[in-house]
Amino acid sequence: MNTQTELMTFIQEKVAEYLSKPVEDIKLTTALSEYGINSVSAMSLCADIEDLIGIDVEPTLTWNYPTIEKMSAFLIEEQNAQLA
Repeated sequence: MNTQTELMTFIQEKVAEYLSKPVEDIKLTTALSEYGINSVSAMSLCADIEDLIGIDVEPTLTWNYPTIEKMSAFLIEEQNAQLA
């Protein structure tokens, strides 16, 4: 299992990679849409998260939970619920 902090770091690094930006430019509380993340990047992010935490992630994740902080909190809850 991953902690929320580990998951936030992972997502932050992936978003920076997809957008070719420095990791430190990707803030945890800024909506990913403000960075210009597109649907292809969002789908890739969902697939990478699925691989990391082992649960199914809906492609709408980045719109339903628009910040890395909100997204990771939701994912940790989902992961815990599926392991229970």
